[in-house]
Amino acid sequence: MSGRQFLETLKQLDYPNADSLDPQMFNWMFENETVSAFLQWFCASVSSSNVLLPVELQQFAELERSNEGVLEGNVLEDALKTFSTSTQNKETVESLRERVSILHEDLDEDKKKKQQLIHRRDRLNAHLTGLGHRLSQLTMLESQAKRDCQKAMEQLDTDNNEVNESLDGLVRSVMKIHSLYDLPVESRQEASHPPTFLSHVKLGDYHDMEDKFSHELKLFTKKRFFDGVAEMAGQNEGTKYELLEVSNPECLMVRGEKQDIIVQDSQELARLKAVYPISQSQLIEASASEKQMSATVSHTQKIIQRLQSGEFPVDLNKLRDSLQESHMSLNAVRRDLTQLQQTDIPALISRSADLQGTNIITGDYKLKLARQGYFTSNQDQLIDQLVVQRARNEFLTMAYEIESRNHRDIHRLLTAVRRTLQQNLTDWRERQKAMEDPCITPARHQRGTIDSRDKATTRLHQMLTGGESGEQQLFLTNAGMVDGAQQLQHKHTAADSALTAAIDKHQHKTRLLEGEMRVCVDQLYHGSSTTSGEPTVTPPLLQETLTNLDTMLVKLEASIIDVIKDHDTKKKLLKSNLLQAKERDLFTYFFSRPGQLRETFESIKERLQAQTVH
Repeated sequence: MSGRQFLETLKQLDYPNADSLDPQMFNWMFENETVSAFLQWFCASVSSSNVLLPVELQQFAELERSNEGVLEGNVLEDALKTFSTSTQNKETVESLRERVSILHEDLDEDKKKKQQLIHRRDRLNAHLTGLGHRLSQLTMLESQAKRDCQKAMEQLDTDNNEVNESLDGLVRSVMKIHSLYDLPVESRQEASHPPTFLSHVKLGDYHDMEDKFSHELKLFTKKRFFDGVAEMAGQNEGTKYELLEVSNPECLMVRGEKQDIIVQDSQELARLKAVYPISQSQLIEASASEKQMSATVSHTQKIIQRLQSGEFPVDLNKLRDSLQESHMSLNAVRRDLTQLQQTDIPALISRSADLQGTNIITGDYKLKLARQGYFTSNQDQLIDQLVVQRARNEFLTMAYEIESRNHRDIHRLLTAVRRTLQQNLTDWRERQKAMEDPCITPARHQRGTIDSRDKATTRLHQMLTGGESGEQQLFLTNAGMVDGAQQLQHKHTAADSALTAAIDKHQHKTRLLEGEMRVCVDQLYHGSSTTSGEPTVTPPLLQETLTNLDTMLVKLEASIIDVIKDHDTKKKLLKSNLLQAKERDLFTYFFSRPGQLRETFESIKERLQAQTVH
């Protein structure tokens, strides 16, 4: 049930101004369950037969005014029992019903035509509104296009000025570069025109200075490494000198010693080793004698001081005892001295003899190292000068290479500028040629034919006229193009009308199908005992219900998946953490198996006590 059926019932009852009412105004009454049942009964049961006609009301009023009395109650029932309706009256009622049905059909057709006319009027109004809106948009677009064109012209002028300035700057730069390279050779040699590039500089003075430096370096080398070197190294004059290679251990000593000198040095070392023990023994004896004499003198001086001061003892017994102790101490010292002279001192002398040979060799090598330091210091000075000379040469070579590279870069830049200017000139000529197209340039006189050079208009003429004419036309006219456009407009209008009619027919069939569907629903579900009323079988409501159900199923599936993931995560955590697993078992024992919980705690307690004892 809906407001449309309620409005149809009101129209059957000849409700005043029922045609001006909107069915949607009554939809809200069917939402109330208490009123919906009465409205369904009203629409299904009440019809035009339950309403008195104005003629019948007038006849009843005349009967009341005639004072003949109005039958009521039992008297009316008795009269109705005795009343018999004739066949003619029955036929009259049936004919009236047929006429009423025909009138209803005519009324329905007129209403449909009215709805179609209203729909067409609304479409025409919408089309007119759309045309007005498009016209206003075209006006706005035209003003916007004018502003954009003005901005484009201003931007074009700005770009043109920038291009002119860039070209002027490029010309000035090229002229400067040309002036650098176009300097005559005669003017390069003058003092007033210094050379621009390094390649223009003469290198005669540089080579003279290098030759002078090489000669001085040669004299320095001869003086430091050849004059007097023979006396130091044991070589003859004119011997070839080679630089010492510090990284080679074999070249660290000054060479030039012969085999007889080496033998003589060895014999001298052996002689010194042989003489060293005797000389050391004599040195030790002389030192001991010197120490003894010094001790005797100091002791004698002490005795003299004691005699002079009167501290010397007079008693002979004490003197004898002290003398005896002195003799005993002297004998002990002599024994120790004899032992030292016979055992310890010779061993120490032999040991120090070996060390003496090391000292002699060390001194010899220190002398050789001093000679080597002299050579290396002079050699470093020579190498520094050679490095400086080579650095000057390499620096000059590098400067020439950098200048050559810059010349090549300038050549590449000038070549790229020339190619770019040639490409821009070619593009400008192509644009000028395109601007000379007749379809772009406005004609001085209005022509009735299309220029054969106007390819765009020619293709437009072929597109509008179809280009399927049997004979080849000598001239293509603008009138033919206009006629083709009008024919195309007529075809578009006819297709639009056919589409509108097809849409109206489809909507009409859709409304008929919905009406038949409502009738079927009323026949199937009339008086349904469901708590929520009749089932919702309307396609939009059914689709919305199915969509909600699908959404709920998706959410439920996602929730179930989340619960499963959470369960798996907790299971993995329990498997990896034995303490939590044990805690969960104890929690389960607390509610289901208290005895097992007690036994578990006792076992844990016993294990703790055992660990405490250990």
